[in-house]
Order: sequence, then C-alpha cells, then structure tokens
Amino acid sequence: MKNFSTNKILTTLSVITIVIIINCIVNFFPNSRIDCTKEKKYTLSNETKEVLSKIDDKIFFKIYFEGKSFTKEMEKYRNNIESLINDFKYYSNLIEYDFVDINDLEEKNKEDLIINLMDNGILVTDHPNLTKEKIAWGGYMTYGKYNYEEPIILLDEIDYYETEDCVNQPDTEKSDCIFNNRAKESQKNIEYLLIKCIEKAINYNNQKSVGLLYSYLDVIETRYKHGNIAGRENWLSDQNKTKYLKKTLSKEGYEVEDFLISGEMINDFTLNNNANPLGKLYDCIIINQPINQFDDEEKIIIDQYIMHGGKTIWLMDGLQQRNINENSIIIPKTDGGYSSFLSSNISLNFKMFFSKSKIQLGDNNDLDSMLTNYGAIINNDIIRDYINSPIKYPDRKLYDWDYYPTLEANIQHPILNNIQKIRARFASSIEIINNKNIKTISLLESSENTIIYSKDDTLSLYDARLRINPKERNQINIEKYKDGKKTIAVLLEGKFDSAFKKYVWKKNNMKKTSIDNKMIIISDGDLFSSSYKINYSNSQDLIYPLGYDPFLNKKFDNSIFAANCVNFLLEKPTESGKYLFEIKNKQFDNYPFNESKIKSKQKKWSVLNNIIPISLILFISLVNYIFRRKKYS
Repeated sequence: MKNFSTNKILTTLSVITIVIIINCIVNFFPNSRIDCTKEKKYTLSNETKEVLSKIDDKIFFKIYFEGKSFTKEMEKYRNNIESLINDFKYYSNLIEYDFVDINDLEEKNKEDLIINLMDNGILVTDHPNLTKEKIAWGGYMTYGKYNYEEPIILLDEIDYYETEDCVNQPDTEKSDCIFNNRAKESQKNIEYLLIKCIEKAINYNNQKSVGLLYSYLDVIETRYKHGNIAGRENWLSDQNKTKYLKKTLSKEGYEVEDFLISGEMINDFTLNNNANPLGKLYDCIIINQPINQFDDEEKIIIDQYIMHGGKTIWLMDGLQQRNINENSIIIPKTDGGYSSFLSSNISLNFKMFFSKSKIQLGDNNDLDSMLTNYGAIINNDIIRDYINSPIKYPDRKLYDWDYYPTLEANIQHPILNNIQKIRARFASSIEIINNKNIKTISLLESSENTIIYSKDDTLSLYDARLRINPKERNQINIEKYKDGKKTIAVLLEGKFDSAFKKYVWKKNNMKKTSIDNKMIIISDGDLFSSSYKINYSNSQDLIYPLGYDPFLNKKFDNSIFAANCVNFLLEKPTESGKYLFEIKNKQFDNYPFNESKIKSKQKKWSVLNNIIPISLILFISLVNYIFRRKKYS
C-alpha cells in the first residue's frame, strides 16, 4: 500500500514536471506554433522575415477596417490582418498596431477622415448590414525614422466591382456575396501588402523610377477637342489608358511618370557627351504602344540606355491598329445618348458588322531592327485564338471574339506564379532569334488552336457571330484553327549587342555591348491598358481598373502581370534566392465547402450534435450504475 502511494506521488510529480518544462520551452520560443496546413499558409515566408529583420525604428499600423455586423469573410479578413501583424511582432518588437472603427468618431471627424482616406486611394463603402455606417478598407502605417506615412489599401479597385458569380444572386443575398468576394479576394495577398508597406518605408531614400514613353504626347492637345467624338476617343486611348498601370506601379513603390525623348535630352546626348541621358532619370522604361516614328537620335538614346543596364519593357502591335482605333461603334440609345458595346478600348466601326476592313501593314515605329538585334521579332500579323474572351453585341449577348486571346501561364517562373488568365487584344506573334549570348523565356503563349492573319487579310465583326455555348464550346469550326501555339511575351536575358554598333557616330563613348541585362517584349500594345466606357452625352467617362472587363463582370490578371514584370526587372532576390513579390502569389489549394449541402443538412447535424453527446453521457452513467450495483450488491 505504501509502495502504491509512493508510485502515485512520483507519477503526479513527473507529469507536473513535464508540463512545466513544455511551458518553459513554449515561452522561450514564442513563435513555436505548428502550422499543420499542407501549404504552410499560416507561416511567414523567409522573404518577409528578412524585411522584418531590417526594421530599426518604430512602426505603427492604424487600421480603420473595423466595425460591427461584418459579413463572414469580412470578419475573417479583419482577424487575419490582426493575426498577421501579431506574427510580425514576434520578429520585431518595434511594431505596434490599433484598430479603429470610423463610425465611433464624431460626425465631423468622421467626414474629414473619410475625405483623407479617399484622397490617398483608400476605398470607403457603405456597410452591407448597417444602413448609416461606413466601412474604410484601409489605414496608415507610420515609420518613425523618416516620419514616413504610407496608406494601406486593403481593397484594390478591381476587387471593388461586382463579379460574375454575384450578378445572378437574388437581391437578398447579393450584398453579402459582393462584400464577401471583396474580402476573400483581398486577403489572398495580405502578407505581401503589409510587408511591402514596411519595405517601402525602409527603402524610402532608394525609391526606383519608371518612365512610360509616349512619342505622341506633343500632339494630344491638338487632336483632342471637347465634343468631338473622334478626338475624345483618341485622347482616352492615348492618355488615360495607362491610368491604372501607373496606380499599380505606384502601389509597388515606384515613382511613375510619362516622358518624351525631348530635344533637351537629345542635346544632352549629342552636345554634352552624356552617353546615357535616360539612365539618370529612370531605372526602367516602358515603351507603351507609341504611334509616331522614332528618329535615329531617339533610337540611339534608348539603345545606349539598354547598353548601360537600363531595363525595358516593349509593348507594341505587329500591325498598326490606327485604322481601327480611330473609328467607334456608336449605338444610339432611346434616351438620346450613345453607347459602345466592345469590351475594350479598341473601338471598331459599326459598319463592320456588315462589311469587312482590310488589315494594313504597320512598321513598329521603325523599332523592328532594334528588337531584331536584341533577339526577337514582332511579326506583322494578328493572332486569332479559339480560346478567347468574348465581346457583347448590341443585342447584349456574348459572342466569341477570337481576336482577344485569353492566355495562361504554362511554365514555372516568378513573373507567372499563380497568374490565372491574361487577356490580350489584337496580339501579334513573336519570333525568337537564336543567340548564344541571350537566354530567352517565353512568358505568354496562345493556345495550340490559332489562325494567323497578316497583311491584306480582312477583319470583320462578322467573325464574332459564333455564339458561345455557356456549357460547352462549339466544336464546329475548331478545325480551321490550325496554325499552332504562338509566343506573345518573351523575357530576354544576357549581354545585348548595340543596334548601332556598326553605325558611324561622332561620339567615342558609345557602348557596343551591354552589361548583363534583361528586357521583356510583348506583342500586344494594349496588354497594360484599361478598358473604358465613353459617355457621349457628357464628359463623365469611366476608366476601369487594369484587367477588369465591365461587360463580362470579370477580372483578368493583366495588372498582376504588369507589376510582376517591373518587379522582376528591378528587384534583387532576397537571401533565400526568391523575390519579395513572389509571396503575394502563394499557391494555396482551395478546399471549398458545399454551401447548399450545408444548408440542406444543417438541421439534421444540429440535432445530432445535441443528441449524441447527451446520449453518450447517459449511456456511460447507466453502465457505471449497473457495474456499481453488481459490485456492491
């Protein structure tokens, strides 16, 4: 009996000792939590930890995404933000945060704050469940070292718009569907969004710049006249089509501006012996569908920018579409206004419903020879792809439009991580030239089922008259799409030869071969351009976020692709060998619940969940009663 008592005491003491040891270990390693998910979705990436290790002054997050009666996904989003900031705090004790409900503020303070938030690109929406309250999708991060303040945008404008899965929802459920979708889409990139704010603050004095080259800015004002439809169309196409590209790149931490290769820049090159006048201004330039010819001085300045290590992205059509762009589908409405039914900013003449327009050869603004020298040729053709994005006809029904290919990532590459679909418009094919000094990677390709149109072929809206079957694509005409897979975007890396190395030029300091460099060539001048609707009855035109199609209520990943291209060219890999921007594209397997099945069987499982535990307790009690009765009877 004594031995039994001693053993019992020792066992109890051993258990207590083990519990104390485990507790000490957990307290010594505060972040020793176990992430049991297959994709490690609750584990901070090494790239994030590296940025957090560089914090050397106080960082404070003030989040206004707070409130009562949030929808399910909104509540989850809010909690994920708080959980993530707490994770950050484990790696840096300089981080603090606070959540503030703007609806608790006095009315005047609330109105002033809303104006301030919206001026900084933060969306403020109505509440889905409370009529008098607002929701602020964002906040601010402050960094003490530079007295730096950065807006935190928790809802991108492209995620604000209603998506196709909410369009047909009943009115009683539509609001919840829209708000849940907004929160669900936004929280996919929350780790990148918050750590990017910190990274921008740390590198405040080393901000990189991106220039958008337009060779036609000098003629926009002479072409644009209020009330002139053609002039207005040109102004929108030329100037505002990159509004959201600039917003996207600014959010990534870049200074972005339009520029011309001006006479002053040419004089700096020719007279002041400055071999690289662009290099002191921009870390990357985007040559974005220019329409004017380039003279030799302009081309040499671009060439020498590349030779000195400047990064470039070329977006150009193989066939100039100006003969198409300057016309518009203008459909009179009953209220006296007008409406355009094409789902892009490339407008086609209404007469093309019944007649055909000949495709005219373009010359890529005299830039063909430069691209050929660097390792790729944009062919003078147009790709028609069986896998495409439809357009909406005046009958408001969707029709196949094979001039708008939808492209998917077919290789593993940082630029393409977790990108779903990208929409191209009147894209051309790219021919890659073999060069032992240049490594080429095809980033975007058409499907296998294509038709190639070239000079003297005809383009007509009649081509779109094959209506889409929403369940299964019509297979009748697939046999004519037999020209195979075509490259639409290519990455070139290596030492580039100057396009002017044999050119007799009076300057002696021109480089003939570049340092290690990289560039991206895209054969669709509108891949980084927004869709828009023109309101011809007034000047309130709508420019949509890059990648959003207002006619299909659908978003494509053009914006993500644009940001990834610039980030890949300008970012340096972290110590882990990966780029910081890759963490926004974490690939998570989705395990969705069957909501309709849950609702239909909710009552059954609710009853079972109450009955089974009670029955089990009663059964154990009964067995215990019978056992004790037999034992002591």
